[in-house]
Amino acid sequence: MGRAPQGLPAGGQRGGNGDQYAGATELPTQRLQYFSKRYSRILREGRKELPLVPAKPAGQRGRVKQHKVKNLHDRLGNHKTEVLAFLYDISIPFTNNQGEQDVRMMKVKQKISGCFARSKEPESSPAFAGASRQ
Repeated sequence: MGRAPQGLPAGGQRGGNGDQYAGATELPTQRLQYFSKRYSRILREGRKELPLVPAKPAGQRGRVKQHKVKNLHDRLGNHKTEVLAFLYDISIPFTNNQGEQDVRMMKVKQKISGCFARSKEPESSPAFAGASRQ
């Protein structure tokens, strides 16, 4: 597991023992500025690592397709506030593990209750019934 951001406990958990921000609704302005600048710096450094897009061949119309990595990089820059939302509102978890676990349990319950069960015989459908008799 990677290092937790400076000022947040290791393991990505907030509100634990000794957490200096327990009960707070937001980080101090100084910490928000630090993380915002750090995020911007990481994106700037990452731009240098983006793959080069080949030049458009002569006679070809339209724009040259951008690389998927560049598109992701651009989205991370354009949606900086949304990506860092967990910093601006401490009640937002910075992983969606709990949400995924909740959905997984719902799907397991559906499986157990038989919602995923399908009929094994094609004769249950009138369209298949006529085709199988001929």
